[in-house]
Amino acid sequence: MRWQHVPILILLLALLAVPGAAAGAKYLYGNPELSATIAGTNEFAPGADTSLTVIISNSGLNTHKIVGSDIVNRDDLPNTAKLATVALKSEKTPFTVKTDPQFVSDIAGGTSRTATFNVKVADSAEPGTYTLPLEVTYTYLREAEEYGSDTLRYYYQKKTETLPLTVRVTPDLRVEVVDVRSESLNVGTEGYVYMTLKNIGHDTANKAIVKVVRNGASRLSPPTAAPTSGRLSPERRWM
Repeated sequence: MRWQHVPILILLLALLAVPGAAAGAKYLYGNPELSATIAGTNEFAPGADTSLTVIISNSGLNTHKIVGSDIVNRDDLPNTAKLATVALKSEKTPFTVKTDPQFVSDIAGGTSRTATFNVKVADSAEPGTYTLPLEVTYTYLREAEEYGSDTLRYYYQKKTETLPLTVRVTPDLRVEVVDVRSESLNVGTEGYVYMTLKNIGHDTANKAIVKVVRNGASRLSPPTAAPTSGRLSPERRWM
C-alpha cells in the first residue's frame, strides 16, 4: 500500500462511521375511517337461520408526513384501527344474534377484515327493512412524543363506533289446512268435503285459488268444477 493513500482511506472510514444517516418519518392528522357492508344478500325470510358475513373496511388516510434525519420512525400509523373487536346487535328487530363479539385484529388504512355471525330471523317477523348496529371497538395511535434521538412515547386512544347494516325481511305467505270435515260421502254417491285454510304468514294472497286434486289411486275423485278463488289475508281463515 502506498502511504499517500492512507489519509484518504481513514477519511472514508470516518464518513461510514457517522451515525444518523437514515431519515425517519412521522405522520400527522391521520385516523381510521371505518365502514361496514354485508357480503352477499341482505334479504332473509321469516324463520331463517343463517350466517351473515360482514366486511369492515378502513378508508382512513394519513394526510401529513414529516421526514427528517432527527425523526425516529413510528411502529404504528395513526390511521390503523388496532386490536379491533366487532359485535352485532339486534335490539328492536326480529333478529337474534347467536354469535359473541369477534376479534378481527388490526385494520390498516386501505384494508378490510371480515366477521361472520349466526343470525336467526323470528318466525313472526313482519316484512320490511331493519337496521342492525355493528359495534366496532378499536385502539389507534393518537400521538407519539419523542425524547432525545432514540426514545418514543406512544399515546393510544380507545374508541367504539356503531356502523349501520341494512337488512330486509322478505314477504311471507304460508297457508295451512286447519280443519277438514266431510258430508254424505258414501260409496257410489257424491258428497262434500269442507276445508278451513289459514294464512299464517304476513303477506296477502290476492286472487288465491284452491283446487282439490285426486291423490294417486284414491277412490275419491274430485269433480271437474271450477276451483274456488278469493283473497286470503294474514291470519284469515277461508272455508
